[in-house]
Amino acid sequence: MRNFWQDMRYAARTLRNAPSFTIIAVVALGLGMAVNTTIFSVINGMLLRPMPVPHAEQLIVLAMEQPGMSGFQRLPMRWAFAWLWELRRKIFC
Repeated sequence: MRNFWQDMRYAARTLRNAPSFTIIAVVALGLGMAVNTTIFSVINGMLLRPMPVPHAEQLIVLAMEQPGMSGFQRLPMRWAFAWLWELRRKIFC
């Protein structure tokens, strides 16, 4: 524990002797923490929490697999609505 406090005193003396470096270091750390907090807040609000709609587990993304493309691609809105109405007609009629 003695070495820890010696190191802390040495760090404080070094930072006190170089005020411009200290200011730059403090500003960089502050900006880094602010950006990290902001990004986490956005991700938490959009991805980690459930959506604020009734029956959020029933929401779907309309997508289709196209030949020659890897994975699923989201449908353009005009195709998605037409596909949805066709699917609805086949299932419920």
